[in-house]
Amino acid sequence: MDHSSAVIGSGGDQATITREEFLQRLGQLAEKWQAHRGAELEIRHETGKLLNDHFGPPTAKQTRGEGVLKEAAERLQVAESELSRMRRFAFHFESLKDLE
Repeated sequence: MDHSSAVIGSGGDQATITREEFLQRLGQLAEKWQAHRGAELEIRHETGKLLNDHFGPPTAKQTRGEGVLKEAAERLQVAESELSRMRRFAFHFESLKDLE
């Protein structure tokens, strides 16, 4: 068990925690990040699939100047370019299991 201390602080306030506590808390955060990424992939795939079901495959040229993805981007508060990536993701992988 390593009881050496690490100084972690911001704005001049410092708290001292042991390396063991740091690694334990870091591990907990890593688990949360992993869970978040899994959920994020799922919602990205679901979004891309919905858009593809409505607009057709991302390989088909969309009508220019009609704001095809603009409404969805505004509603989801996501950049249109991000929605395009989600559409390609869903197009190339039928499900998240296919991604694995």
